[in-house]
Amino acid sequence: HVHGELWQVSVDHLRGMDDYEGIGKGYYRRAEITCLLDHSTCGEVLADAYGVADSRRLWDAAALKSMTCIAEYTLDMQDRVYRPIAHISLKQQLYLQGSRRYNSAVGTHASQTKAS
Repeated sequence: HVHGELWQVSVDHLRGMDDYEGIGKGYYRRAEITCLLDHSTCGEVLADAYGVADSRRLWDAAALKSMTCIAEYTLDMQDRVYRPIAHISLKQQLYLQGSRRYNSAVGTHASQTKAS
């Protein structure tokens, strides 16, 4: 079970979210899931959720084994550990350095492309 929020977004916003999550680079994928709503007469609804497409493309076996399993990612945990500016900055730095973690689905990165 996952506790969270459901958002209704436009097709354009969904495309933007796909870009942000790296769908085109193969980092994450979007899958349709069935959600049971606690406070609704609707019961179940279909929604899209993002998840890692293939963990082996982002982390090697040793890194995966060293990770702590989190049973539930809570809002309190989000407030304590997530730093959006640092997260985005790290992603940009790793991408520009050609890190496997952020370039495995792409043959080149920005500093290697040729201008036409």
